[in-house]
Amino acid sequence: ESQEHEAQPTPESPIELTRVVAASPERIFKAWLSADEHARMTGGEHATYEPDGSFTTWDAYISGRTIEQQPFSRFVQSWRSTEFPEGHADSRLEVTLHEVDGGTEVTLVHDGIPDGQGESYRSGWVEHYFEPMDEYFASAGAKLREAGEKVSEAAHAAGEALDAVGEKVDEAIEAVSHAGAEAKKTAQRAAKQASGKS
Repeated sequence: ESQEHEAQPTPESPIELTRVVAASPERIFKAWLSADEHARMTGGEHATYEPDGSFTTWDAYISGRTIEQQPFSRFVQSWRSTEFPEGHADSRLEVTLHEVDGGTEVTLVHDGIPDGQGESYRSGWVEHYFEPMDEYFASAGAKLREAGEKVSEAAHAAGEALDAVGEKVDEAIEAVSHAGAEAKKTAQRAAKQASGKS
């Protein structure tokens, strides 16, 4: 049955690719949906990412819009390249990120591709996304950036903990000084009483 389906000339079968990338789902999600890091992650010359979700990558060879996203686990984009015939609807790209030992299982399903272009995009996803992503996330710079984010998060948590400790110390100092003042008064009263009796 699957052979018959593949023999039909239209539409192109969806491309489904899965690869484990050595980074957290959060890192990959943020990098993919950021203009600056998307370009570095793929080696593409230039990428843009607008607040409304519209984007271009690879110097505007690819354009589209993020239409759905579940932070750090899944996003869906309308997607087209400059090779789409005029009037052809955007294709649909769905990327899911699943944490596994050694990183993240990245699964992409690319559907609605113009007839005859599927194989070129299939190899493009491997050569221009998965392979450069492997290299990028394994690179020292990316490791440092990820470590930096973790250090920053840890420093923030430590700062909050220190604030809490500081408040407790202030309370303790106040209590001790209050107790000291009370003890001083008691001692003065006792001294007065003692001197009054003699």
